Amino acid sequence: MRRHRDVEEVLAGYQRRYATGCWTVWGNLPPAKVWHLRRPAPPTARATVPTTPTAPAPAPAPAPAPTTLVGGGR
Repeated sequence: MRRHRDVEEVLAGYQRRYATGCWTVWGNLPPAKVWHLRRPAPPTARATVPTTPTAPAPAPAPAPAPTTLVGGGR
């Protein structure tokens, strides 16, 4: 009996975490509960990298001064 209860607890946790809907199929004998589950999201690179404080972004380089030609321009 304990093993059955443990399995029910695992299933209930999975349903709480991933269920998006539940309905009863009355055509079955006995009627069956059907759970619609969503797939767990894949881990992202951000989630797998340890979090560290980030340094502020460097300031953009100043724009170059306009060039003025002096002389003959040849």
